[in-house]
Amino acid sequence: MVDGTLLGEWQPANAIRDDTLEVQKHVRGLLSKKYGLAFHLFALMGKMQKAKHTVLRVTLSR
Repeated sequence: MVDGTLLGEWQPANAIRDDTLEVQKHVRGLLSKKYGLAFHLFALMGKMQKAKHTVLRVTLSR
């Protein structure tokens, strides 16, 4: 669902920020592939506003 309803049980996890250039390029490629032109337009607006992106690496704690 898109309304935020929980679909399963809560899972213990850890999240850390990953600032490596390799990961940032990979994530930008995935977003570009998924959203296409819309992603590029928003990325351009972000550049004009000097916005910074954050990538989080989430790992389950099982």
